[in-house]
Amino acid sequence: MEMSTEALTRRDLVQFKVELLQEMELLIGRIVGKASSVSGAKTIRSREVRALLDISASTLQSYRIHGILKAKKIKGTYYYDPADIKKFKP
Repeated sequence: MEMSTEALTRRDLVQFKVELLQEMELLIGRIVGKASSVSGAKTIRSREVRALLDISASTLQSYRIHGILKAKKIKGTYYYDPADIKKFKP
């Protein structure tokens, strides 16, 4: 029985890592989408919230820290419920 061998290079491992992380992001995005679609709404990322409310990143962070706006953090990204954003008035 012959066994073929292949050498893995550092580049191969880096490419595998990138592909794996991309797949994980897709899966997490689907999970977040399913969880938020139960309530009938999609989630909004920080960038979009800042644009909608016309506020800076530090102001949004302050609102989040002080519990003024609730957010869920998934893999380093904060997600907000659009209903919370609609009723919020700075």
